[in-house]
Amino acid sequence: MSRRTACVQPASRPVAAIWLLLVALLLGACGDQPPSGPEAPAAPATTLDAPAVKGFAVTAITGESSEGRPALTVRFSQPLAEAQDLSQYLKVKDKEGKAVDGAWVFEDGYRAARFPNVTAEQTFTVEVLAGVVAADGSTLLAGQTQQVKSVDLPPAAGFASQGSILPSQGTDGLPIISVNVAEVDVEFFRVRASSLPRFLAEFQGGGRRGYWGLDELRSMADSVYLNRFVINSAPNERKTSHLPVHQIDELSAPGLYFALLKPTANFEGEFQTTYFVRSNVGLHARVHRDKLRVLSRSLADGEALGGVAIEVLDENGATVASGETDGDG
Repeated sequence: MSRRTACVQPASRPVAAIWLLLVALLLGACGDQPPSGPEAPAAPATTLDAPAVKGFAVTAITGESSEGRPALTVRFSQPLAEAQDLSQYLKVKDKEGKAVDGAWVFEDGYRAARFPNVTAEQTFTVEVLAGVVAADGSTLLAGQTQQVKSVDLPPAAGFASQGSILPSQGTDGLPIISVNVAEVDVEFFRVRASSLPRFLAEFQGGGRRGYWGLDELRSMADSVYLNRFVINSAPNERKTSHLPVHQIDELSAPGLYFALLKPTANFEGEFQTTYFVRSNVGLHARVHRDKLRVLSRSLADGEALGGVAIEVLDENGATVASGETDGDG
């Protein structure tokens, strides 16, 4: 991924303290959250319409997406027997009548067979032969042939996670997921230390946000970097790329950053958003009744870090406790 013309504003000065509240809330957001990247279209391009069937039969032949790439799918009324070679019964030909190389795989609890990674926006002929075996031992009595058009995935781009911790070393950058997008515009904001609790309360998690939902951002964060990034990917390929935030001086100061992303020349009223922490310090906290024990470690080598200033903030951003780690972290 390469970068193009940049519009850069001065970055904030590094802050000496490590905010325990910030790290704790961010780690919560980095848990089992669904990715905020673009969703692949699920609607089929072509469907074999048929009335309700009895017994074992083909219910649909579709062109749809699978794992971010165009695919062909044959669906059945009952689960299929696993111990059979689908290539003996399911055939795919291109518009010139030539057999298409590939392999069928079971999907949807063995109720479907999928032929992945076909060319987008092409017409194929799918032939289902009699003899396919269901899990209960019944056999498909009648075959059928259907022309199917593969999907063309719409352009989309977004962040792959709702929150990240990015150290200076050992990271590939901020991950994004895209399909049929050549370039993205991304603006980065650095959250002010005094606004951390308020920001995390109002902007918990990433995802889509409209202009109206971002009005309050200016009162809590400063824009420090704006750039266009070029994505190198094949057509109709759902690709994960990494923005090289660890190589950008304006994003090197420790702290919390918020990012807004839009595909270039996209004028819809929503942004894809996420936030991330730049820090080389990892914190481990334990609560013992009325005490809070905090250990600090280097994210680069795991060694204990002494001399790290720790601050615990309340919901108003006021410091309620502070201290400094010793030589054992």
